[in-house]
Amino acid sequence: MTLRTRVALAVALVTVGALTAASLAVLFFVRRDEMADLDRALSTQAELAARLADMDDPRHPVIEPGRARVPEHYAPSPAYIVVYGPLGRVRTATSTFNGRPPTLVELGVRGPVPHDGFRVDLRVSGEALRGIVVEMPTKGYSLLYAASRREVDTDVAFLARVLGGLLVGVTALTTLIASYLGKRLARDVQVLAGIAREVASGNLDARAGSNVSGSLETQALAADLDHMINKLGVLMVAQRTFISHAAHELRSPLATLRGELQLALRRPHTATEHEETIAQALGDVEALIVLSRDLLTLARAESTNPEHQTTPLKDVIHEALHQSKGLTEARAVRITVHDQGAADLVVVGARRDLARALRNLIDNAVIHSAPAGEVVLRTRVTEREGQVSVEDAGPGVPAEDRASIFDPFFRGARERGETEQGVGLGLAIARQIARRSGGDVALDLEFDPGARFVLTLRRTPPIAEALPGLLASDPNTSRDESTRPVA
Repeated sequence: MTLRTRVALAVALVTVGALTAASLAVLFFVRRDEMADLDRALSTQAELAARLADMDDPRHPVIEPGRARVPEHYAPSPAYIVVYGPLGRVRTATSTFNGRPPTLVELGVRGPVPHDGFRVDLRVSGEALRGIVVEMPTKGYSLLYAASRREVDTDVAFLARVLGGLLVGVTALTTLIASYLGKRLARDVQVLAGIAREVASGNLDARAGSNVSGSLETQALAADLDHMINKLGVLMVAQRTFISHAAHELRSPLATLRGELQLALRRPHTATEHEETIAQALGDVEALIVLSRDLLTLARAESTNPEHQTTPLKDVIHEALHQSKGLTEARAVRITVHDQGAADLVVVGARRDLARALRNLIDNAVIHSAPAGEVVLRTRVTEREGQVSVEDAGPGVPAEDRASIFDPFFRGARERGETEQGVGLGLAIARQIARRSGGDVALDLEFDPGARFVLTLRRTPPIAEALPGLLASDPNTSRDESTRPVA
């Protein structure tokens, strides 16, 4: 069943149900009120007829044919009167019964007549009557006074026809409107489904745009779908670029390694030459291992969500300094930490991942520092964040490279001429790890000379920061407000 049909059918069923219930309620209350008016009129006239019949001779009551006054009836209606004696026997009746007045048993009266009368419905010669049985002054005697209820039945029948016509008309109208609205809604859904199928087939240029003109919700859904396709296109381009760069970076050391091994097999070598070839091959293998590890780290940083993990900032700094110790000692670079009260701060993120991000920033600063130079770490606390800035006194980042330095595999003109600078994944990994934890890594454009990269991490609420105990101090660092050399 199509969406259009479902909407039209659902609206039609709800309309029919609601109008039917309302119509039945209206008919019930109208009939009840009109019957109540008729019963009151008959009760008054029945009591008067009972007194008149009992006036001359209670044992032999006499009734005269007369006219009953029925509410909402212009001309008086014939009265149907019966007098019952003890044991419910008919004593006398008007000629309107054609000689066949009903007994009390036939009327359903099987005991004493209630004080306010017993109301009955009966039919005489095809005429529907409404009557009331009342007690007469003479004990044991009772009287039936009835009149036509044609006016009540006519009014109810007319009202039923009117309500039935309204039911049919309103149902047809609402069904048409619902069908139209369902058609528009179904058209929008079909448009969106078509766009989704095109995107699934690989067409990332498909857009819903102004093709959806239905409700605000479907328009918002179309806008969200277009935004998702745009983001998907950006991600696809980034993925293709990433794969292209990764393949290029893998191809170079693999080609070198294959060339060295092929050359080693083509001609005899001395033991020393074999050792050199093996050493060069190991170097290429090490480069491949480093590259594959960086690729796995970047992929892991993009796929995990460490929102539920927290760690003290000082543990992050301590582990990052420990990981960078080998490179720092090799270049004889001194690291100085300026702690401004942020070391005991608890931040969001896994300690190993955050330490890797900070370590990449430190390694980047060490590489761009002069031998025996200095790298400065500064901590800073804000209301919602903790920051660690890494400063070096190197050549800085050229203006033309600042927009691309966080792109995977990006290396500036200066780095491309230096083989020791890696493949350009360090800053990309650091930023991705920080952002997945709710923070960021940014370049301070105002810092000069050299470069300053700021790692911003989201801090946990103060009550959570008070929970972790103080961990053991780093033997290579001391926690105070002064400047201290670390390595």
